[in-house]
Amino acid sequence: MSQDTVKPLKPGEEMVFSGERFVPGAAVEISYHHWLRYFFALQFAEDKRVLDVASGEGYGAAYLASRAKKVDGFDVDADSVAHAVRTYGENPRLSFSRSDVEGFFGEAAAGSYDLVTAFEVIEHVDERAQVALLEGIRKVLAPGGVALVSSPDKQLYSDVRMQKNPFHIREMYREEFARLLEGVFPHVRMFEQLTYTGSALFESGATRADLCEMAWTDLLRLKGRCQPGLRGGGEYLVAAVSTAPLPQAPLSSVMLDRARKLIGEELDERRRGEQLALAEASHLRDVVEDQKKQIAEIKKVWLPPEEAMRRDALIDRLLPLAVRATGNDSGDAAHYRKLYELEKEQLEQLRSMVSMRVVQRAKRVWDRVPFVKNAVKAVVKRVL
Repeated sequence: MSQDTVKPLKPGEEMVFSGERFVPGAAVEISYHHWLRYFFALQFAEDKRVLDVASGEGYGAAYLASRAKKVDGFDVDADSVAHAVRTYGENPRLSFSRSDVEGFFGEAAAGSYDLVTAFEVIEHVDERAQVALLEGIRKVLAPGGVALVSSPDKQLYSDVRMQKNPFHIREMYREEFARLLEGVFPHVRMFEQLTYTGSALFESGATRADLCEMAWTDLLRLKGRCQPGLRGGGEYLVAAVSTAPLPQAPLSSVMLDRARKLIGEELDERRRGEQLALAEASHLRDVVEDQKKQIAEIKKVWLPPEEAMRRDALIDRLLPLAVRATGNDSGDAAHYRKLYELEKEQLEQLRSMVSMRVVQRAKRVWDRVPFVKNAVKAVVKRVL
């Protein structure tokens, strides 16, 4: 196989989850998704030759090697291959190499694997490379062999959630995914994957169970009843494909988390949301109280339009009297007129301010020119 020299990792160095390649323990829900796919594949792996495409950290290939005769994994990322070799390489039934899709399948022998897994790989390449990947898988499948290929459903994974995964090159709607698979493989069976919250009733050691489904939001409509079977709508699609009819009917797989970690995460997230909401509500209450105080201060100097007009008319009549009564010359009258005009300008600005923010600004402006109202009050007081 075409590969580069695997560079050793530093002692104790571990892979960090970047969002592109899954690392065990990265997060709860994504761990459910990835581990369950390999558990699903395990039913086809017993004493078989297995290829894990884009094996990444290596956990999935190592898991399949617990049942398989031989498991080969390859990945284009040198650090991932180095980690897989160091972590899982002691198993004699397991090997890892660095290669891209074109290089690996170009050199691989035809019919050399009974099971091929390609989980969450196909959406990371463009359409031409997607076809090349499927054709390469078909080449290495032995007669009667099975390949498992997964991909997110673009509608439920991206469109409904209004998000874009930056590592995905070409996501497909389920009809597109099915057509792509059927263009290469004559036999395709489509499975769906969705994370549930629920409960299990079982006898110790049980490996099979009936499936039923309900939704918490359906309690009123369904009166608490459970519906046998599952209705679909999984945001991930897992296809079992083959060049011949599948040798066995694939069993649906369910994973249960005894630690109920996902439920705990949901409750923690809800509590964090409630705390943020309470903090925001408290902040808003403080803002409202502050606004009330500012409005009260503004009302102390604010005049209704009718009262302001009456006051302006009174000042117009009083200014000449004030000049004559004090014996001031025309220069003083001009001074008082200037003060009056300045006050009128400030009042006009106040009348035009309608939003709370502008009202706050008006108060600051008024507070900066207190001599205007003081001067007017002094004149009126002397005249009267």
